[in-house]
Amino acid sequence: MKTVIIDNYDSFTYNLVHLVRELGAEVTVWRNDRFALQQLEAIGEVFGAKLTNLAEVYHGVATPVTQFGNDPLFTGLPKQIEVGRYHSWVVDRGGFPDSLEVTAVSDDGHIMGLKHRFYDIHGIQFHPESVLTPLGREIVNNWLKL
Repeated sequence: MKTVIIDNYDSFTYNLVHLVRELGAEVTVWRNDRFALQQLEAIGEVFGAKLTNLAEVYHGVATPVTQFGNDPLFTGLPKQIEVGRYHSWVVDRGGFPDSLEVTAVSDDGHIMGLKHRFYDIHGIQFHPESVLTPLGREIVNNWLKL
């Protein structure tokens, strides 16, 4: 599998790159200021969802998440998983497009996973490579098998 990982000049980029390569994928890394957004599009926004800037920033926060069993990313995982969050934006539930389906939510109701209903497109709003996501390796491995 070939994949592109966007480097936002943070310390997690190469943790994820190493994990994905270790699991057998060919990885290309693009710095976030070295390509045009039209070359790669953000999943939620490209299909009509809006992003919301959170009042509380989640940087290095372990959070329980419920996954609904409707995405192969979570195959073999329990319904409740712990994930590491490092973000201040989420896909908004208001005006959520019919073409997307929520696959996981945090206990505070934020969308933590989504997929496209017709295309093989999946997204998560947490860091699977973080030590705060104990089952992250399994999630990445499931993704590489899609």
